[in-house]
Amino acid sequence: MNIFYEETPSVQWFGTDSGLVRKNLAIDTLQVFKNDTHNSFSNVSNNMISSILKDQQGNLWLGTDGGLNRFNPTTGIFTRFQHDPNNNTSLGGDYVATIYMDQESNLWISMYDGGLDRMDKKTGVFTHYVHNPADTNSISNNKAVSIIENQSNDLWIGNLNNGGIKQVKR
Repeated sequence: MNIFYEETPSVQWFGTDSGLVRKNLAIDTLQVFKNDTHNSFSNVSNNMISSILKDQQGNLWLGTDGGLNRFNPTTGIFTRFQHDPNNNTSLGGDYVATIYMDQESNLWISMYDGGLDRMDKKTGVFTHYVHNPADTNSISNNKAVSIIENQSNDLWIGNLNNGGIKQVKR
């Protein structure tokens, strides 16, 4: 198990290396949601689930080794957001480490291979925050793995490979 999210005391979600698992303790059921290579868009983009976040609309946002997914538990529909090298407003990378919703309801995505992105949930457009050696205000490197917000609404990003932590200027 990589990540755990408790929706209610009786409904639990697990992100694993083998897909997304929903356990309903009240009725003792287990549902598994996996990538299906024969049906490319109505399921999770990759079985390696690294992060889970629930938004105000009841959607689950899933970070995977194949991009970002929005899952509507009511309809069972997955929507994929993946890196497209020909589209500079797509997700910055496909190896999602963390998903975070800030105090202003902005969705932030840290990636092992793409730095940090902020997503406009209405348009699906991603704004990229990447390392720039010429800019001391840029993130430390493009291997962003953690996101936290302090009481002043400042975002702090943790990076791999001795990248330490860095405050993000929005």
